[in-house]
Amino acid sequence: MKNLYIQLFFAVLSGFANGANRQKSIIEYSLTIKHVFGSPDGVPKRILSINSRFPGPILRGAKGDTMVVHVTNKIQSREPTSIHWHGIEQVLTAFEDGPEGVTQCPIPYGETMTYTFNLRQSGTYWYHSHHSSQYTDGCWGVLIVENTPEAYKSEYVEDIIITLNDWHHMTATTLTNWYLSPASKGHEPIPDSIMINGRGIYPCIYAELDGKSCNSAKQSYATFSVKKGKVYRIRVINTSAMANLIFSIDNHVLETIEVDGVDTVRVPPVDSVRMSSAMRYSFLVTMNRESRGNAFWIRATASAGVYNATPNINPYPQAFLDNPEGKAILKYEPRRKTILLKPNGFDDDEMETKIPFENDRTIATQGRPESPEGIDWNNLTSILSLINQRHELEKQPISKSKSFTKNTNNKAIELVTLASALLPSTIPKSPVDTILLNPDLCRPYGGSSFAPAQYNQQAVLNVTFFFDDTGVLRSGFNRISYNVGKVPVIFQILQNDILPEYVHPIYTPLGTVMQIIINNPNKGGHPFHLHGHTFWVVGGGPGNFDEIRDTPSLFRNGVRRDTTRVNPQSWMAIRYSTNNPGPWLLHCHINWHLHSGLAAVLIEAPEIMRSFSSAWIPDEAKRICEAGNIAIGI
Repeated sequence: MKNLYIQLFFAVLSGFANGANRQKSIIEYSLTIKHVFGSPDGVPKRILSINSRFPGPILRGAKGDTMVVHVTNKIQSREPTSIHWHGIEQVLTAFEDGPEGVTQCPIPYGETMTYTFNLRQSGTYWYHSHHSSQYTDGCWGVLIVENTPEAYKSEYVEDIIITLNDWHHMTATTLTNWYLSPASKGHEPIPDSIMINGRGIYPCIYAELDGKSCNSAKQSYATFSVKKGKVYRIRVINTSAMANLIFSIDNHVLETIEVDGVDTVRVPPVDSVRMSSAMRYSFLVTMNRESRGNAFWIRATASAGVYNATPNINPYPQAFLDNPEGKAILKYEPRRKTILLKPNGFDDDEMETKIPFENDRTIATQGRPESPEGIDWNNLTSILSLINQRHELEKQPISKSKSFTKNTNNKAIELVTLASALLPSTIPKSPVDTILLNPDLCRPYGGSSFAPAQYNQQAVLNVTFFFDDTGVLRSGFNRISYNVGKVPVIFQILQNDILPEYVHPIYTPLGTVMQIIINNPNKGGHPFHLHGHTFWVVGGGPGNFDEIRDTPSLFRNGVRRDTTRVNPQSWMAIRYSTNNPGPWLLHCHINWHLHSGLAAVLIEAPEIMRSFSSAWIPDEAKRICEAGNIAIGI
């Protein structure tokens, strides 16, 4: 049941809301962005909060619902902001995607922007600022979209949301300015700690050396209480600015059922999974390790070797490098003393943890289909009808939504201090004995399980880093360093302007299959995220892609996702169908690399965008540009 902090409004949206024949909900949230002070790892910091909370509120909806989110900018430094709904494909609602300079003007201080979009997909997502480096300061939250019927719903009793992130005591502005200066020599800022669900432990001795306060008595671990013998769905999101993390739970195995919103076939259990920034996974975890104890460490371990300590803006990098791990606690609740038998003779534990027969899921559907459902791109009249329905929805008065006062929409999280006797004594497996997830095995559940056999268009993107004339390390694809323009790309497309080279436009028509080859000659890996789509990973290997040598090795039955990691000194091939008109950002999700230019914009079906009626442009989008004194010419 949706919590009391969501205003539900029922409406029959036969065209705009796709899916089953049921009434859809209009779910309304109000989010206010402003600075607050907090000490999530023991050291005080000015946090960019959402509704005075870090992490921000968990938003929930269901596939087919319409989400209306009022975002108010109350940032005391009067800087603008924007919100990206990470992984939401925004079919026919590209203006709601969020990246400043691509699909919208930034929200000025004191203004409220209302985002309105349909949830055409289910799964685990998150939302974050897409202005400058703001999400590094805490401006992010989780978005969960449920599916009915869901592929694995009958197999778990509850879902648990776990977020992972690196944390810096200095502000994101200070860190970004340093990185984009000759002083950094291109070295990324080293974080101070790794946190799980917004809690971390920083060694107070280093804070004292740096002249900062640090209260170890208030440091704590997030603790998740579970029932013995039950199966839980654990949703994990890496919201880090850079950290590539290994996630694990001591003495427990992880059975993958979702990658970036895409339901997967059941993957053989593993001990751990590598998660780059912006990736999401769901696992089924059985709480059957009672013989090993009642409390277990949840771990998020960073790859410390990718950071350079000298020079670095972090004055005490060893605080992180010596122990680059965040922890939380999984705690078993005591079993009930009395077991009440059901009429058929099974007790609650036995009934709720049994594995259903395969045909129990025959009616389940893929929660994130490869192509938009209910859209006929050959029928412009029907498309315009959907656009106009959405335009009329925006004009309807909606009751004032309630803000959040506490986190009631996730499983209750306790906080256990360092002095507690409840701290686990478990130790992780040795690396030799640890089974790490192979993402290529995470094939989509139901529907199409294969990538398109052929492609019609190919782009080869070479990751390049170079020092500019001022001694600042820049990055880009093919030595073109991306930059944010004042007038959003989407408005320039609608006016048929020639796009500047610095947005690195790559044009694709509607109804084709696009293959992108990314060559990464660097010693570090890069997580790349594509807005507006999922894509198939169809191959990868060492060195640069060679057409003759590597084409035969491409495969069609791998993972489909929206964020993937290209390994150091390696190539990767991705493939997707162009079925969503709009300007879609493709970028490295390492915060520092995006701001140094490692991005391009896929301009998908510009002629189709220009054929849409003026109703496609939300009045809200134009109003926000006007409030920021940005002339869009429309």
